[in-house]
Amino acid sequence: MGFLVPANLNFYSLARLKGSHPPKGSCVVQSRLTEPQREAVEHFEGPLLVLAGPGSGKTRVITHRIARLIERDVPPRRMLALTFTNKAAEEMQHRVEALVPGSRVWVSTFHRFCARLLREYAELVGLSSNFTIFDTDDQRGVIKRALTDLNLDSTQYAPAKINAAISRMKNELVTPDIVEAARREQAAMDFKTVVTARVYPEYQKRLRESNAVDFDDLLLHVVSLLQGNPELRSELDHQYRFILVDEYQDTNKAQYEIIRALAHDVPNLCVTGDPDQSIYGWRGARIDNILRFESDYPDANVVRLEENFRSTQSILRVADSLIEHNVHRKAKRLHTDNESGDEVKLHRFWSGKDEAEEIASQIRRDIEASVWEWSDVAIFYRVNWLSREIELALGRNRVPYQVAAGLAFYERAEVKDMLAYLRTIENPADRAAALRIINNPPRGIGKSTLIKLTRFADKHELTLLEAAEHAKTIPELSAGPTKALLGFAELMRGLREKGTGPVAELLRAVLSETSYGDDWRESSDEHEQQRLGNVIELINAAQQFDEQAGESRSLQAFLETTSLVSETDFVDESSGKVTLMTLHAAKGLEFPVVYIVGFEQNLIPHERAMYEQEDLRRMQMALEEERRLLFVGMTRAMKQLHLTSTVERYSFGRPLRTVRSQFETEIECEEIDHTLEGRGARGEGRDRKADPFMQDENQDVPDGDWQDFNFGAAISATEPDDDPESPEDAHRAERGSPDSTLRRPQVSHDSGRPEVGPSDGVERLAPSASELKSKLMTGAALLQSQTENSEVTARFTVGDAVRHPRYGLGEVVEVGRMMQRQTVIVRFGQDDRTETFVADKCPLTPVGLR
Repeated sequence: MGFLVPANLNFYSLARLKGSHPPKGSCVVQSRLTEPQREAVEHFEGPLLVLAGPGSGKTRVITHRIARLIERDVPPRRMLALTFTNKAAEEMQHRVEALVPGSRVWVSTFHRFCARLLREYAELVGLSSNFTIFDTDDQRGVIKRALTDLNLDSTQYAPAKINAAISRMKNELVTPDIVEAARREQAAMDFKTVVTARVYPEYQKRLRESNAVDFDDLLLHVVSLLQGNPELRSELDHQYRFILVDEYQDTNKAQYEIIRALAHDVPNLCVTGDPDQSIYGWRGARIDNILRFESDYPDANVVRLEENFRSTQSILRVADSLIEHNVHRKAKRLHTDNESGDEVKLHRFWSGKDEAEEIASQIRRDIEASVWEWSDVAIFYRVNWLSREIELALGRNRVPYQVAAGLAFYERAEVKDMLAYLRTIENPADRAAALRIINNPPRGIGKSTLIKLTRFADKHELTLLEAAEHAKTIPELSAGPTKALLGFAELMRGLREKGTGPVAELLRAVLSETSYGDDWRESSDEHEQQRLGNVIELINAAQQFDEQAGESRSLQAFLETTSLVSETDFVDESSGKVTLMTLHAAKGLEFPVVYIVGFEQNLIPHERAMYEQEDLRRMQMALEEERRLLFVGMTRAMKQLHLTSTVERYSFGRPLRTVRSQFETEIECEEIDHTLEGRGARGEGRDRKADPFMQDENQDVPDGDWQDFNFGAAISATEPDDDPESPEDAHRAERGSPDSTLRRPQVSHDSGRPEVGPSDGVERLAPSASELKSKLMTGAALLQSQTENSEVTARFTVGDAVRHPRYGLGEVVEVGRMMQRQTVIVRFGQDDRTETFVADKCPLTPVGLR
């Protein structure tokens, strides 16, 4: 196989011969590194954990470490650097090249690395090297056909849900064999799991018949490859003598097993990451992978990068005060030498429309005053549907913007059509691609013909292309369909002969010889012109690929490139436009100005963290991930950070009252500036007598343009179910649903305290943040403190007279609890208003005490 290392070569003795001090003129000496950064760069042998806070120069450390290894005469081919996005991989590659020109170190995403490895050893897992990587639409199509064959209704059992369930199984290394065994043993399963267990083996069988894999298979097959072939595992272990893994907190079980297998014999493994930025649990990421690194590798060195070079002191203190409430983390204290900067601003608007309009207006005012450039500004949201009002307002205010949704280009129908031709040329067994193009453009091959063709192909174990070539032997076919199938087979045979040349030329041939899009060329219809433009843009992308790849270009590599894209690969931070994206997509980016919209309970944190977990432990873990997600969003900001919320927001076609995020109560910094603004704050456009919301004494909105407000209790209300990755759900939410309900706190008049549904009684994750200011506490210390202080402290009782520095004298009318903390509702006599407070956070003083 060519990678075996001579048995007498001792890596550790070789390393010691090279010495540990950088030679004169090395990149390490020439670069400005902090002491912790230098320690991580200079570490040579053995496992290393680099705990890297946001903006702490993590990429700089990784690239300088690679350069330092090269200076120590470690051959680049003996190194492997893995990360999660193409953008991050390309940035690292460029930085290493700048430090050590011509180094050619392999920096790759996990999926790309696994795809390359699988192509080399495909036969060991039952594949051919020209396998196709199915996208989400392909996967759901296969599942839909499997449901039909199993006599299950695809309208009752959504392919998307089954696909997600299968993906979760694969991330946990649950194979079809394991599922089948569980079914045979009659393991306890709910009905949906039983359906998934029936579909999963059939789905996997169809993938193999098409010589195809899905994204999760890229990892699952490599785990199988390494575990089932000890000699190959050992060979690869010795080939990649030094392994560097970025964003280790985002690894799932499959990725964890791959890394463990490749760093078993020669554990020169360096991982960088931050438990506080682990935000992908919903797609299988395991925060425990980084938390237990020192248990997996007892000899590991740990380096903490705690100096932030990105954000102002104000932003950093606010973010730090939030994340300190998490238990499952590694102790560290972020600090910066940057200026204190502007206060973090917390804006409260009457409605989503006000929120969007004020943000758009403020951005335009700042640009006109030459404070910022358009591309300096980013707007983040927890769920996709929140972008609608923002986009409309930006358009009204003539603010140029881009939405981070790069996958949309490769999901457009005309682009997928052209790629399906390329996929069929590369892999004739790819049935999903062949079915897409066999009558596209129309060539007289109808549905009944396809049924007969597919039946014939299955009976004789042929691909659809092979079956088309034998159309004359299919007795059920008449002359017309037979001629059409033979013509299609001849067309594809001719195109396959051109499949070894430049990809751009092949695409031009496909466009010409299939007559695809001919009608668009002469059309004056703008939509059809846009579709033609998308096809031309795909050819442009292929041309760039051909030029960059040079002699190593191949159709297989181009298809792999188009398959393994992520939405952040298309974010241009210097586009001259404001950027809109989800909080998840913002990971790894930075902007001078950041707006985080929808800072409300059931959005941030999302209602699923509160209501859809099976037990308190899972609820706690989900809530911690929501807190980490907000922390990630906050720490993208360099100069200004704005958090916005509304008093009411449309959901499922109705205006619903919102509740302030419970995370407000956890941010205890003087840098927070609280404001209430928008038309609702001034009473514009509202008839207070006619508007039932304005008659709600529990949430009266004060007059005035800029008003302070207290950190209120985060008693629970929810908005409709929405997945940040599900545009179908987002569309449904905007459209409205007859099933939509608002779960609001119900007051028990017997007990005098609110009953807040599933969230009531959740264990407090940490004591008040003020207790943490004087000492750095680990997760274990926080948990111990939590246990010691688990009882709710009853500071007030119903009927107590209290004083507030702004609202004056009042009376406690209700008491309750929220997350193991007392909440109180106070009616103030001055204007008969009521306000809700978290007792240990508010400036209420019992009358008679100073």
